[in-house]
Order: sequence, then structure tokens, then C-alpha cells
Amino acid sequence: MGDRTLIIYKVSKQKSANANSTFVKLDLAIMNASEKEIQNLPAFFQLIGLEGDIFSYQYNSTDTFYGSVAVHTTATGSIVFQLPTAAATGLNLLYRPEVAQETVIVPLTVT
Repeated sequence: MGDRTLIIYKVSKQKSANANSTFVKLDLAIMNASEKEIQNLPAFFQLIGLEGDIFSYQYNSTDTFYGSVAVHTTATGSIVFQLPTAAATGLNLLYRPEVAQETVIVPLTVT
């Protein structure tokens, strides 16, 4: 991606209180590699299931992760998605920032 780098440190799966849903937690960072401020918004992150289902409901996230990312700095944090347990395998992250050409799909290894 031209003005940013997406770094995924860890992806983990956790049981929720509801047996029909699972939490998938992503520990990640967005590094601003540009000469201007960039945005980092919840709408930029979605999970794609094995059968093409898209999950965007974020159950929880690090409070300071979202917002503006200053020039040459890095925002680090966690995002927790809640999705049906049956769909919690074979996941990909769809990262679609405000710059359409920087959209990427990243296969995730869930531990």
C-alpha cells in the first residue's frame, strides 16, 4: 500500500458466552508511511468467511486504535469481531481504507 503499512501481529479465537458465536481478535498496527495524516476507521476492517460471508460487527477494539494517524507514526491496537462459530475458520481480513487502490485481502492464521 502506498501511504501505509498494515501489520498483523496475532489472530486468536475466543469463545463467547453464546455457544453460537465466537470472538476473533486481531492484534495489529497501521503505520503511516506518507507525508500527510491518514485515517484509521472501524469501517476499513471486515472479515471474509470461507464461503464469502462478510463480517463487520466489531465487538470490541482498543480505544486509541482508531482515528487519525500522524505522519510517520504507528497506531497499534486490537479489534475483536463477533461472528457465528461455524464461520470462524478459513478467514481473510478485508482492509479497505479511504484510498480504494490500497484495498487488500489478507489470509489469516487463527491460533
